[in-house]
Amino acid sequence: MVVLHTYPMKLDTDEMLNNMPLKDGIIKIEKRGILRRGESKRDRIKRRNPKAATTSGFGHNSVTVVVLNNAGGELPEKEITVKIFHNGVFHMTGVLDSRYETTTIEILKSNMHAACIKEGGWDDLKRRVLLMNYSTGFKDTLNISRVALQRYFQEKGIQAEFEPDVSPCVKIVFPQRWTACVFRTGKINLTALKSQEDCDEFVKLLEPHLTTYALSIPPPSSETRSCNKS
Repeated sequence: MVVLHTYPMKLDTDEMLNNMPLKDGIIKIEKRGILRRGESKRDRIKRRNPKAATTSGFGHNSVTVVVLNNAGGELPEKEITVKIFHNGVFHMTGVLDSRYETTTIEILKSNMHAACIKEGGWDDLKRRVLLMNYSTGFKDTLNISRVALQRYFQEKGIQAEFEPDVSPCVKIVFPQRWTACVFRTGKINLTALKSQEDCDEFVKLLEPHLTTYALSIPPPSSETRSCNKS
C-alpha cells in the first residue's frame, strides 16, 4: 500500500539528511547522488551491473528514510520506505497494515529535531491512500489462453489488453479504473484499489466472468481464492 501524509510544515531536508539519528528502527537516510547514511535490504543486493548514482538536481528537495518497523511487536518486522519532501509531504510505501504507518510516523516525529522543521508542525494531517495491490488466483492451476481471455472480456464490452512484448499478462480494466492482470498460470494481480472494500467489490465483479471462462477450460475450475495483500 502507498500512503500519502501531508502536514502544514516546511522542512530542511539537508538538516534531516545530516543529523537525523540512525536509531529506533531508522536504518537508512539518503539523498540520491549526495549522501547515504546506513543501508536497507535493497542496498545489500549485489547487482551485476550497478547503476551510477544520479547527480542531477531532481529530487534534491526530498530525503528518503527507511524504517525497520514491527508496529511495536504486533506485526512481522518490515522495511517501510518514506520519501519526505520539503513541503511536508510524506510518501510511504510498503505499508501492509495501518499499524506500520502509525508507528513509522511516531518514530519519525520522535527523531526529527527542531532544526529540521523550518515552520509549521504536525497538526492538521491530510491522509490519502494512493494505491493498494492484492493477489488472487484460480483454485486450480490452469494453462490460460491469454488471447481467448482478452477476446472474452472485449466481447463483454470490458477493456482488455494483451501485449506479449510489453507484459505477460492480460490487463483487464473496469470503469472504476480497477485493474486485474491475469497470467497464463491463473495468478491474478489486482491493482489501483484503495481499500479492502474495493478489493471485495472488484472480486465480486470479476468472479462471474472468470467462472464462465474457467468452465471452458478442462479441467474446469469456477472458484477464485480470497484476496491477500501484497
